[in-house]
Amino acid sequence: MFIIMTGRVTKADYIVKINNHFALTGQRLSNLSKATLPILKKLVEKYNIKIDETEIQEEKRRNKKLADEKKEEERKEKEERDKKWAEAQAIHHTTIECRKNEWQDLTEDQQDDVLCFIVLKEQNEWHNNYWTHKEHNKAVVRSTDAMEAYMRKSGKIVERTGLNTLNANGVIVCNEHIYEPFNWDNSYSQLKKELDFDIIDPLKMLELIRIQRENER
Repeated sequence: MFIIMTGRVTKADYIVKINNHFALTGQRLSNLSKATLPILKKLVEKYNIKIDETEIQEEKRRNKKLADEKKEEERKEKEERDKKWAEAQAIHHTTIECRKNEWQDLTEDQQDDVLCFIVLKEQNEWHNNYWTHKEHNKAVVRSTDAMEAYMRKSGKIVERTGLNTLNANGVIVCNEHIYEPFNWDNSYSQLKKELDFDIIDPLKMLELIRIQRENER
């Protein structure tokens, strides 16, 4: 037995009901989406599928309500995320400006202490990885040698312009990265030009410097 209340039951509703009917028996009908509404109605009659407009509309209302609630929940979550992000950005901006002002208030000697403290850490890190860097450089030189030999064998005009660089027929080829010896003056001057106050906390670093000096006495 089936019930059809026309006018508000759509083709999509028919397809859902037919699919649900056959799913209960582990079966399915293919190409329903290509079927016309009259054909779908005949299937409903043939297989005695119940279609109740009141039930369908109630289900649609429930689904719409759930969708609206989910949408509203997502809107509130996004609003909360945006609020937290804006607050974090405001705090971050205030922190950066505070650090910049603190830096400007330092004496030249204090600024030098901070810069030296940072460069010394960079130097220590470089030295701690010295042997790794050395082995890496040797491997890069070997692979560049092999690249140069291959290019020459291929008939290219090749000039070796560096440990890891070649000029092949006017095209500069750079093979990976070479770790250069640590240069204190270059690191110091580069740091001084490009102070990153996301990393540099002047007062905190001065405190660390004070503690370190006391421990060295």
